Amino acid sequence: MLHGSIDFLTVDADLDGKLEIFATDHYGHLQAFRHDGSKAGAFYTSIGDMQATLADLDGDGRVEMIYGSSTGDLLSTKLPETGSWQRGAKTLWRFDNFGYGVNRLRSADLDVDGDAEIVVASQTGYLYVLDGRGRVKWQDRAGTDIVEALVLADAEPRLAYFDRSGVLTLATGDGEVRRRIALDRVPTVAMQLGDKIVVGTGSELLSFEIGGLWKSGSATSVTTRRPGPG
Repeated sequence: MLHGSIDFLTVDADLDGKLEIFATDHYGHLQAFRHDGSKAGAFYTSIGDMQATLADLDGDGRVEMIYGSSTGDLLSTKLPETGSWQRGAKTLWRFDNFGYGVNRLRSADLDVDGDAEIVVASQTGYLYVLDGRGRVKWQDRAGTDIVEALVLADAEPRLAYFDRSGVLTLATGDGEVRRRIALDRVPTVAMQLGDKIVVGTGSELLSFEIGGLWKSGSATSVTTRRPGPG
């Protein structure tokens, strides 16, 4: 049973040519299903809203699960090559988020070194970038409660993250170059569409040109659309 699913992820986790489905819920679980809908496993941290990402952390061609809850527990689990996922899964590492919520998880090779990094948007106000062993590569105290993080494609900044006070940070993959931009709005959701970041606040949609934000350091390129009735 899914208790209010939050996110769905799909990947061929067992390399059988068929996709598996991973779903997060509000009760601290990452649930796994096979392509035919049968249950493959349920993986728990602690009660709370679950976030998850999937990445090959050890270079063996198979994805590992990285998942954390709104009550702070964050861990990585390796699935067995054969047999029951539930019984054979192995915890690789845990990350101490100091009891604060994991608001968003992303994964990508941010610094183009051939290895995946894990991006943690933390309720502590920090954006953490972890290596495949769960160690902090770099961190940024960007504000109060990082509510969203995006990995950007085909752009000089590789990361965009937002705090609850309405500040957007753009950063290179190694964290060496950062831009802070006051949006004066708190996003509830954000995504990349082409060369733009689209931000939803609950009452309006805002579109920002990534290159313009990165060069100017200010939110001058903005289009506002308020949802109409119906």
